[in-house]
Amino acid sequence: MRIRVLAVAFLSLSMAMTFSQRSRAQQAAAPPPLTEEEQKAKADREKKAVELLEQVISEAQSMRLPENRVRVQISAGDLLWDRDESRARTLFSDASAGIIDQMRSLDINDRQYSNLLRAPSQQRQELVLTVARHESALAYQILAATRPPTPPPPSPGPRTGGPGPTPQDADANLERTLLAQIAATDPKLALQNAEDLLTKGQYSSAMASVLAQLQQKDKESATKFQEKLLRKLMSENLLASPGATSLVMALLRPGPRLEGTTSTPNASSAGAINSSSALGLAAYRDLLETVIAAAFKATPAARGNQGNGQGDGRGQDNPRAVQPNNPGTAQNRAQVPQTQSSTQTSAQTEQNSARGLLGSLQSLLTQIDQYLPARSQVVRQKMTELGMNNDQQRSGGQFGNLLQQGSADSILSAAATASPQVQPRLYQQAALKALEEGNLDRARQIANEHLEPSLRASVLQSVDLAAMARAGTLEKIDEIRQTVSRLRTDDERIRVLLQLASGVVKQNPKLALDLLEQARNLVARRPANYQQFDAQLRVARAFAPLDPARTLEVLETGITQLNDLLPAAATLSGFEVNIFKDGELPLQGGSQLTVTLTRYAQQIAVLARNNVDLAVTGADKFQLTESRILVRLSIVRAALGIEAPPNLDGGAAFGGGRDVLQTFPPSDRRQL
Repeated sequence: MRIRVLAVAFLSLSMAMTFSQRSRAQQAAAPPPLTEEEQKAKADREKKAVELLEQVISEAQSMRLPENRVRVQISAGDLLWDRDESRARTLFSDASAGIIDQMRSLDINDRQYSNLLRAPSQQRQELVLTVARHESALAYQILAATRPPTPPPPSPGPRTGGPGPTPQDADANLERTLLAQIAATDPKLALQNAEDLLTKGQYSSAMASVLAQLQQKDKESATKFQEKLLRKLMSENLLASPGATSLVMALLRPGPRLEGTTSTPNASSAGAINSSSALGLAAYRDLLETVIAAAFKATPAARGNQGNGQGDGRGQDNPRAVQPNNPGTAQNRAQVPQTQSSTQTSAQTEQNSARGLLGSLQSLLTQIDQYLPARSQVVRQKMTELGMNNDQQRSGGQFGNLLQQGSADSILSAAATASPQVQPRLYQQAALKALEEGNLDRARQIANEHLEPSLRASVLQSVDLAAMARAGTLEKIDEIRQTVSRLRTDDERIRVLLQLASGVVKQNPKLALDLLEQARNLVARRPANYQQFDAQLRVARAFAPLDPARTLEVLETGITQLNDLLPAAATLSGFEVNIFKDGELPLQGGSQLTVTLTRYAQQIAVLARNNVDLAVTGADKFQLTESRILVRLSIVRAALGIEAPPNLDGGAAFGGGRDVLQTFPPSDRRQL
């Protein structure tokens, strides 16, 4: 059990280090200008990347699946825009035509029409949002040109369950998402479209992004739009307008804009100055008061209908309410009014909405404390009256902020006043943060003073291992090997070895390579499951900055296994698995096999940042055409230094924001 906790402790430390490294990277100064030799190498790398992209475009024309051809066209247009805008426009136009053809091939009278429309609709979203990164007007043109046909209304008769999303709902959601995206690049066009929606009596949480961008770039327009927006919202019945509620929460969550303030004294406090804050302090307080007043109309749910005590929309209880336990819901997903059931009155619907809105205030408790302190206690009393445990949720949110931004001392201070439920985790994180900061004595002190025996033992063992690695002597290396060998599983051994290597790589690269070689020996066999694929990827990624050629060697057995698994999946298609379609592998799919292939592609692509030829050698090891195309697209993107937008990473981006958790097995992710 102690060894298991040790592994989880290293996992937590890895997360803390990743967040800290990301924060430091964002604060780093701009890189120095390239030398003449570096410029020449960069030009050569980009030339090879463009030539490789042309090969991919040509090879993709023979692909059977239209969605695969569209996928390549979207990626290629994105990559070529800055080098050949005319060619990129042609590729985007071809992708648009391909999506339209896919939609037209569907029978609009088919009862499964909405489900069948999902795949081309997803590609439509990818295309529109990718184009929006380059030209807003063209994105709106494609949005209009690819709008799906409207299916006939459902035939009358009994239906099971509530009404599902329609193609029109999806279209409205995409338009709102586009509005939010272009707010940063083209705030004037975003303002025009936001005002059009407002004139129609429609709301979108994206309007908060539009206002926030205008506050930075066009104060006069921002003032006018804010006045118009707040007039509409203040006169709206929030309990009957889910769109208005979503927008209100998007405006409130970032906190107010504090004019004249350029820094935040406490990174974990509410009201931190950031680019998403849209409202001035006075307007913010007025709107927050309005939301509290609406939420206070909530009364306890009737017996038998309390579910979670918050009216969270399960079943048909609350189709309109803002989801209280998911802050992203109100901000990022448009909520479309649904038809009331025949047994639910308007008053009942508004009551459910009021409970949901009160639940949403849990994410605003810190802001209420700071900007409406007179309302702080009564809001908590109301939540307690309706059975909402606000303190535990609030503590969890603060923990997340501190993990990303806090020091060991700030986490320790927060732990002293936190609820008993989260105190142990905070003290553990404070010790691990001290370890990450290089203060081993401080980490020992926190562990000895605040942690119960099992957690204390795991942290102290982590400190001892870090001290051994820091010493770097032959005797200590042997001691590290012995300690690591006593861990329960290979996965735990690999995780600890990688963490130790990361900790000593700057001071002792030779020791880091020795530790990585030990990890490599543990992943040298052909993967027998997805967890072993995952372990191999982590070891390969650790080698990349030290010995790129060794990275490819580490991946070799995994690539061989993928070459065997992919044809097997094609053979079994329609019987045991449904990964392939018409005998071809979709370039974007939700199966674990496709996700694993994508991650291998992106890890090989890392090599292209310095050596395109080495990365291409890795791509050529894949036997299936679709897999080679996927790897080569990743190589081109890495060689050109163009980051994949979220809508193009397939939900499996290796090295992206979610990679901290993706690199660990599901059993460990659940503990976090």
